[in-house]
Amino acid sequence: HGANRLASTSLLEGLTWGYIAAEDILNNLSTMNDYDASKIKDWNQATEEIDLALIAQDQMTLKQTMWNYVGLSRSQNRLARARAMFIELQDEISKFYKHAQPHDELIGLRNGVEVAFMVLNASLRNKQSVGCFYLKD
Repeated sequence: HGANRLASTSLLEGLTWGYIAAEDILNNLSTMNDYDASKIKDWNQATEEIDLALIAQDQMTLKQTMWNYVGLSRSQNRLARARAMFIELQDEISKFYKHAQPHDELIGLRNGVEVAFMVLNASLRNKQSVGCFYLKD
């Protein structure tokens, strides 16, 4: 029951913010510059095969860190610990990413760490207990 409520809330929130973002884009489209696709760097054609066991372990680490330290009940100490772990994960994944062949699991892991940092940084900026998040300190 709780998971369904959370999922429906997240879905509604995503839909709402998506609508607001689309409205803003449409209202400002005439003043926006086109993105120059030539600025996108080519993918390095690496030859190193990825080890899916390493990726699975990093995904579990990311998931557990988010659950334990950046979950519903947060503290500055937990958030600081999560930040240190994400920095280490990001560094390791970045090294791995540069030398490995493109793979969906690796790209997903890299993106997961980026999103985890976004959530963590938003949590660090939020100094109030609001909604379903509770700050212990």
